[in-house]
Amino acid sequence: MDAVLVRKVAEFVERGDFALVSGLKPDASYDRLWFAEPIDPEEIAFDEGVSLLTKARAKALKGDKEKPSPKPGPEPDRKPDVGGAAASGEGGD
Repeated sequence: MDAVLVRKVAEFVERGDFALVSGLKPDASYDRLWFAEPIDPEEIAFDEGVSLLTKARAKALKGDKEKPSPKPGPEPDRKPDVGGAAASGEGGD
């Protein structure tokens, strides 16, 4: 059972779905944080002081801010191709 959990935790951490942390410090940071990176299964332990964090919390700890996606603006005016081969009926038949 532990082997399955270890594989799943490693998968979630590497994919960036969760972060694995250990060693909580007094300033609320951690000695070690794995997030969106490969992790050796031997690093994964189910001990006191080892936790999974959400993606949002991990990004906040790493200092990454999610950049808002740009708001769509008006589409540029597209002028029809006037006077081209298609408009004049000329073709390479």
